[in-house]
Amino acid sequence: MMRCLGLVACMFLQSLHVTNSREPACSQFHYEEQMLEKVVRMGINMEQAMKRLDVFDKELRSKTQNIQGLFLVAFYVLVVLICIPVCYVQVKLGALFKRGIVGIFAILIPILKGTAVSILLLTYIRCLLHGVELSYALFFAFACLRTPYPWATKTGNVTVSSLKLFHRPADRYFHEDFLQQTDHIDDGGYVVWYIAVCLLATWLAVYCLTFKGTALMAKIAYFLTPVSILLLVIIMVYGYLAIPDSSGAMSRLLGSKVESSSESQQKRGKNVNSVTSLLDSVVNYNLGHPEPWIDALNLHINSLGLWSGLLPTLGTLVFNRKYVINASWILLLLVYSLLPQMALFALAPYIDPRDSGGFIAAAKGIKPGLPFLFVAIPTTMERMELSPFIGFCLFVCIFLFGLHHQALHLLAIWENLLPSTPKFLMSYFRRRELLVAAACGVSFLLCVPYSMQGGIHLYAIVNSYMDRLVFTLIIISTIPFIVGYIKQEVLYIPIERTFMSLWYGLAALISSVLMIYYFALYVYPHPVVAHGQRWAERLGWFIATAPIALGLLGGAVHALCAQKGPLKQRVLQSLRSGTFNASDDSNEFTSGETGDTIINNTSASPEPQEPVFEKTDTEVFIQPMEDAEDPENV
Repeated sequence: MMRCLGLVACMFLQSLHVTNSREPACSQFHYEEQMLEKVVRMGINMEQAMKRLDVFDKELRSKTQNIQGLFLVAFYVLVVLICIPVCYVQVKLGALFKRGIVGIFAILIPILKGTAVSILLLTYIRCLLHGVELSYALFFAFACLRTPYPWATKTGNVTVSSLKLFHRPADRYFHEDFLQQTDHIDDGGYVVWYIAVCLLATWLAVYCLTFKGTALMAKIAYFLTPVSILLLVIIMVYGYLAIPDSSGAMSRLLGSKVESSSESQQKRGKNVNSVTSLLDSVVNYNLGHPEPWIDALNLHINSLGLWSGLLPTLGTLVFNRKYVINASWILLLLVYSLLPQMALFALAPYIDPRDSGGFIAAAKGIKPGLPFLFVAIPTTMERMELSPFIGFCLFVCIFLFGLHHQALHLLAIWENLLPSTPKFLMSYFRRRELLVAAACGVSFLLCVPYSMQGGIHLYAIVNSYMDRLVFTLIIISTIPFIVGYIKQEVLYIPIERTFMSLWYGLAALISSVLMIYYFALYVYPHPVVAHGQRWAERLGWFIATAPIALGLLGGAVHALCAQKGPLKQRVLQSLRSGTFNASDDSNEFTSGETGDTIINNTSASPEPQEPVFEKTDTEVFIQPMEDAEDPENV
């Protein structure tokens, strides 16, 4: 009996051992269970990721919400520190000499007149890029007349790969359909015909404004300026009436949301702190950072034309009386200070900062305003189903304001450089209209590469490199302007001349130091192109250095060749400063108001080829040469 029980127990233990040694049996739904578990886990992770993205979006908006407000602070601070002295001195000297920047430098310090030529060459390169931007605006003006909007048809079949670059349908339309953009600058592609046509129309419009000089442009401006302002008012009224939540448009662009310390501590967790630290390292846009200041300074240089040769040319149109000069530069600064803010207020309902993204916003060398114009505004128009006519008016308004800017700067270039045209060219063209037509035709041909499929890459390189050494011209050009202003003794007392000269020098020093600091820390260490495209980087440096080197060297050689005597005497004559004598018997300007010099009234000059300086009790002006209209004698 006991033996049977032992045998049963052994068999039972052996069965347990065999059962425990088997692999666990799989359920027939094992694969489905694993897939379901992964889907649930993925859903949980996606929900957490969306929460983190919401936190990131809120933090990003709070970080970038005050960007435009900080920009306006920097904008108006630099208006006082830099724009006032530069406008005052350059307009005053232009009114006194009745010449552009090249003529002023040729009189004051002839060996430095190449600096003026370099300034005009860089201004011309900026005008080429601005012409490309105007052609984009002209195309979008007519694209808005299509219903539905052409970028509205790109809402379907959004893939993950496309979301990495094109986060809005308008962004994809701008790059794939409009630009037909290639992947890199090595692949230039072919000319996009409609961009080339818009470029041609832009330069034809510029020619119509500039071929007769300032007289015709002033007459045309009497019509175009009211039309541009009327379109701006229509856009503003429609935007604030038709677009929802338009009342908070300016607060989105200019406002900054400030939370209390207790609320901030409650809302910040571990993930929030990590996101905030990331944003602090990426979005570092504050008044202690040079970016808002350099953005404001670039706007002053490019728009107001501080060191572009525009202000002395405008001064030639001003009658040389004290109250006329003061009224002119004050009115100029008032219009410049108010008009950009009016445009910002009018366009604010059409711009959502979250829509300005994609390649054009992330690429280096692209102006920060282009994503707002060609991505954010079209996105708002498509989302809100706005009137196509309003879209047409909006981009036409942008085109007209840009056309005014383009024509003024090119007119300054024509007025300074066309009188220096070689005699054989003048004998061939004979008329100013033909010479301006040739200049506009050459400008169009130089812009054709920007209309190619890889043109946006070339645009980014030129825009990124052309102003990297502009601080050298600012420093060098300060010498003739200060010398000329402090030496002239017309209408103003010596204390005023000394104070404004020091203020001008301080403005030039602040601008140069700011540019050097920003370029050295934030621009030079970061290449615009990839490692395999270093030839494009060398092209950019050539564009940055060639106008400066050619202008300075050519101007110095021309100044030396224009003098007489041995080389040492020519160098000394080219370095003379502060001499206003244009004839042998007039050594300096005199003034009846200052009382610090002997009044020397000169009514005529024995040399008919030289300018004659005349004086009354309240004004001094330069009588132009009798045969200045003959190009061969200029």
